[in-house]
Amino acid sequence: MKLQPYLYTIASNFDTTRDSVVFLVIVALPYLVLYLSDLLAYTHIQDRFWPSYREPG
Repeated sequence: MKLQPYLYTIASNFDTTRDSVVFLVIVALPYLVLYLSDLLAYTHIQDRFWPSYREPG
């Protein structure tokens, strides 16, 4: 993504390591949530359109 180098530049300009770590965690959380929701949506779509991929029960 084009946004990431910009975020790393902002993080590297922080005075302390702790502040930059907190900043990166705050930035990474939405990415993690989106990634997990994509995985859940993908498995849900699989269950709906290709139920033979999973055993019943």
